[in-house]
Amino acid sequence: MAEQMLQEDFKSSHPNLVGMDLTTDANYQNDGGEEPALKMEAMDPNNNNKDIKRSTLPTRKSVDFAALPPTKRSRPNPEWTLRQALEAVSTTIGKGDRLSVIQKTRETFCHDEQPLHDQELNSGADAVMTKHLAFLMYCAADADSDCLDPASTDQITLELSITLEALESVYRASSECVGQSFKRVGNELLNVLLRTLNRELDRRISSREVMQEETANDENATKGETDGQEGKEEEKEEKTAELADSTPGLKTLSDSDVVTQYFPSPEGDIVIHKATRILGHFARVGDATKPLAHFPGLLGTLLKLITLFPFDRIPWEARLSALWTIANLGCNSENMQMMVCTPGLVDALVQVSCRSLHPGDSVERTIDVLRGRSIASRGLLNLSWAPENKIVLGQQAALVDLLAELSVHRHAPLSKSRTVREILLTTRRHAIGALRNLAAAPRRSKIMLCGYKNGHLLNILTDAALNDIDQHVKDRAFAAINNLAIHDTAEQIVNHPALVMALKDVLLSAEESERDRDNKLSNPQEEGTPRAHASATLLVLERSIEPDSPAYQNLRELLDALNPSQPTDEEESEEESMQVLHATAV
Repeated sequence: MAEQMLQEDFKSSHPNLVGMDLTTDANYQNDGGEEPALKMEAMDPNNNNKDIKRSTLPTRKSVDFAALPPTKRSRPNPEWTLRQALEAVSTTIGKGDRLSVIQKTRETFCHDEQPLHDQELNSGADAVMTKHLAFLMYCAADADSDCLDPASTDQITLELSITLEALESVYRASSECVGQSFKRVGNELLNVLLRTLNRELDRRISSREVMQEETANDENATKGETDGQEGKEEEKEEKTAELADSTPGLKTLSDSDVVTQYFPSPEGDIVIHKATRILGHFARVGDATKPLAHFPGLLGTLLKLITLFPFDRIPWEARLSALWTIANLGCNSENMQMMVCTPGLVDALVQVSCRSLHPGDSVERTIDVLRGRSIASRGLLNLSWAPENKIVLGQQAALVDLLAELSVHRHAPLSKSRTVREILLTTRRHAIGALRNLAAAPRRSKIMLCGYKNGHLLNILTDAALNDIDQHVKDRAFAAINNLAIHDTAEQIVNHPALVMALKDVLLSAEESERDRDNKLSNPQEEGTPRAHASATLLVLERSIEPDSPAYQNLRELLDALNPSQPTDEEESEEESMQVLHATAV
């Protein structure tokens, strides 16, 4: 799957999120800020695009992956019709028959024909499968309480995974039908999905705690031996006695303790993966984003999934789906302030974006980290759009550092891949857009951002404006600089020679380019171009910096470069002296 993703293009998101009413408060912004990232990647259930270009032998200029993506899954010839499948699931309750029935039902629903998925939802497949899922969770609670029969628990987990696979396939329908289904069974299905996710996550967390406890006791044993070698005979005897009492209980676990240790299974991974994808299907419906974000326990469960450490205990596809859901929920202006105030949400987005990459990492891990950064930066971009969030987010040093780093992150492992390059580019656009939003804040925040780490943020914006190859990144960098330019920050801006040079370059460039004119026509809500932002910034600097200021010399050099025919102060005084002497002589 990861190799296939390296060949994929980005896809636009569902259109009904674009029509949402997202107004802004002009009192907090200079140029309107960066609007939420409404053009989101659509959820491709099969991670399979129609426009993938195939070749038998990769060229040297492309990614060196010989394996081709899997072919598009065609419409199967199921054994049952839709009516037969729904009737069988509704009438089968016995333990011996449930598995075969749900397997045949999955075959019926597992296809890529959206009109057929619409028909399945309209026929009540969502209600039938939700009831069956709730019944399986009742059976799971009974099986989990019986610690002496792990086979029963495994059987229920298998049934849950197949049921969620079938239900996720049904929700590959159009957004209109998914929205109608959410109104019909949304609350009940969300309740069951969260219980299912928490069951699997809690088992993995408990297993991790048991492993950590064993590791801690091993370290204590080693420490006791080291202290004894240093000559502390009495302490050694005491620790040895304590260790003798405690170690047998850990080394020789009882039958019930052995059963409670849970190691992730393929079926459990499917449960987490498919449950998060169903939440993602709901999140692409604009009208469902508010009730989703406010549903009790949903954000907490998603944060638990995202931050579960070590990260490889969760399927990387499930983590990306959870991030995707959070980013989409952040598109709704009614959710933005609530989500920023949710404990741990912003920290989780920062934490998942701070994972490092190394040249020897696998393709799956590389895609997981890069895509995670891209989606998390889009979520931060959306959340930073609300005027109420600008001050709060701008005061978080870890967040500002992350956005600054992502704004100039242009190289990564597998960078020869076109998709990896697109991921990096999208991440930079989102990160620099979030900085632009944070810069469109009240005066106090602007001063703090300009002075952060002795002008580190100004250096980042200058780097993006001068060195990035993408014009959209440059545009947003100049817009952020313009947002930061006020009377109190003018000297700080002028004291950065590279930033002044960036303003000079864009102002001395040719007249408005054809791309800028086309951008104005196609995006009338986009206020200004780099040239316009630089001109507005220069106007603020010229009005704010007095001639007797030490920083005026840098500004004067910029003004002279823009107006070479205009005489300097020395030339003007020299001309006046000459004129006075000439008058006296006459």
